[in-house]
Amino acid sequence: MSKAHRNKHHNGNRKPLLNLVTVAPKLTKADTQLSTEQASLLAWLALGRSVDVCTELCPDLGKVAEMPDYPGHFNKRSLFALKREGLTQEQDCYFVGMRWCRVSLSPKGQRLAALITERALLKSDSLTGADYA
Repeated sequence: MSKAHRNKHHNGNRKPLLNLVTVAPKLTKADTQLSTEQASLLAWLALGRSVDVCTELCPDLGKVAEMPDYPGHFNKRSLFALKREGLTQEQDCYFVGMRWCRVSLSPKGQRLAALITERALLKSDSLTGADYA
């Protein structure tokens, strides 16, 4: 089996979430199918945090600043995937004369994070038997 054929039918670690496209029409289908790493990065950024990436042409180009409170393993590819879907926004910052890009959630990313959190709460309430009138 060729690599192209294998990748065509392989979803990797993407876990389809509930269909949020019908709930929020401005979200695309791609926004609702995040990998577990992408979803955890989205949730972490939703807490008001940001990721700093070096954009200065130097040996540190592309280096990510330390994130001691990030749970789990950080992967730049997850950050790039969120950027590709328009879920992040960037701001140039200068630290000690070096240019860094501060990446945080865009309004679209905040809406998606809120919808995912809301869906998770509704799902956990249905499992506990909580009843809302």
